Amino acid sequence: MKLILRFIKPYWKLFTLTCILIIVDVAGALYIPALIAQMMNEGTAQSTLQDLYMTGIQIVIASVISGAGAILGAWSCSQLSSRVCKDIRDALYKKSLKLSIYDFKQFGTASITTRTTADITNIQTALISFIQMVLPVPAIFIIALILTFHLDTWAGFPLSDCLSSYIRRLLFTHLLKARKLSMPSGKASSLPESKAQPLSSHGMDWGRISCL
Repeated sequence: MKLILRFIKPYWKLFTLTCILIIVDVAGALYIPALIAQMMNEGTAQSTLQDLYMTGIQIVIASVISGAGAILGAWSCSQLSSRVCKDIRDALYKKSLKLSIYDFKQFGTASITTRTTADITNIQTALISFIQMVLPVPAIFIIALILTFHLDTWAGFPLSDCLSSYIRRLLFTHLLKARKLSMPSGKASSLPESKAQPLSSHGMDWGRISCL
């Protein structure tokens, strides 16, 4: 993750713009059901036809803004991921030029080619998925909580309690995993084999050709 952040740092403006556009898309998608609920309440409360028209216009505006945010957010996300992965490929290629002939024979031409093509493509796909699916989650929680309190204050308290409980449980799980990772090597070896084995990529030592 630190390596990815290193390559994202030169494009922090594009990254910020992408996050804002994704939040706009999420906010519009959550605000439209709230407007529909408001329209239904106005219809049952014998409101004027003008009030229903105004609510309908707000739904149309929110739909247009949300759609524009989704399209522009997807475009900026693709631009960000392609530029980041281009820089990773360039850095990996420059690092490979410093390798000796012995290192090339150890790694193999096919393995190095795979590292610069298929593996970077997987990183690009994972980066796009993370930005579009993981980063909006906190915004969804906050916006949904605000809209719930706006529609019904008493309904917002149970939802806030559920969210706080889930967040506490999530933090506890991550802290427990971090504690296991920070254990000495002797204690870590006592963990199950599936957790104690180091990660590898087709037998290749990434540390020797690391871009760091």
